[in-house]
Amino acid sequence: MTTTPKCTHLVSLGSPEEAADQIKQLLGLGCNTLKADSDLCCTNLEPLANSLVNPSAADVENIFSVSLDLTNQDQKDKEQYIKNKFKEFSQNNRRLLDSYLWVEISDMGKVVVVGRTTIRYNDLLKKYTFPLGDTAKALAEYYHLQQDTTEHYVEQINQKIAGAVIIPVKANSEFPLDDTHYISKVETQIGEQIVRAYGAINASSHTSY
Repeated sequence: MTTTPKCTHLVSLGSPEEAADQIKQLLGLGCNTLKADSDLCCTNLEPLANSLVNPSAADVENIFSVSLDLTNQDQKDKEQYIKNKFKEFSQNNRRLLDSYLWVEISDMGKVVVVGRTTIRYNDLLKKYTFPLGDTAKALAEYYHLQQDTTEHYVEQINQKIAGAVIIPVKANSEFPLDDTHYISKVETQIGEQIVRAYGAINASSHTSY
């Protein structure tokens, strides 16, 4: 039997829009910090520092947020919004995967879970239902919901979700566009960066790689 690890620190990122800004900053730092260090300029350490800088697989510039109401069965408007955003990115000559990462945000601004899905499937938009998975159980425990088997119990869990941050992933010429190994690796790396920085109510989902 597996248990969901409890996260000892949880940082509030505010609204989904504010969370997107903070995650942009976090992931953007990964490839810019060393390059911006003026102390390295024109020294023999500058080439070494530049060689250690690995640009993020995330398309940091185009990270965006979406509000969610998981108590509503019809999420077609949200689904279309996400598709339109990716269509816009592709028109700007960005080579992105059909798969993307998402960071679910609670009504208290906390990271709930980091996951991945595809533009076509969009399991980000699926309601939590019975039987409860690890994330739903972690949410119920975090919010001290009294466990039962009624639909109202599940609705209480769904009400705790305010939105999500969508992280487009850049294609890598070394991997096919539909390579699940690559997107799993990216999910683990970026998910770990986010969870280490902010914590997560379900802190283990992204580690399936």
